[in-house]
Amino acid sequence: MNDIAGGRTVLGTFTPVQLFAGEAPIITNDYELTTNVTKYQVCRLDAAGKQVAVDAVGAVGFVIASQAGVIGDRIAFYEGGFFNHEALTGWPAAADTFEERRALVGPNGSLKIGRLVN
Repeated sequence: MNDIAGGRTVLGTFTPVQLFAGEAPIITNDYELTTNVTKYQVCRLDAAGKQVAVDAVGAVGFVIASQAGVIGDRIAFYEGGFFNHEALTGWPAAADTFEERRALVGPNGSLKIGRLVN
């Protein structure tokens, strides 16, 4: 797994992920997984503070997985920041455009969804 905070030597080609689309305070917290997740997957929380699928009934706030994990793991999630919607995975099928994704998450919370501007 290449989820490291330090430097490393990369052999061959490496394409960085443009995870952030703008400036906002980055906030993280750890939550227990109730589903398997992939790195940068959009998820929700349940009333007990556990990660659930993005379309789970009764789910509350949005979070973004900082790494992959399996059911029962506790991993760090982004609760705040300004994220590039195209770098994130796990969006509901009905939210396949920037406008739909931004409306789903909402523009006023600590977690913001943006897009890259060339």
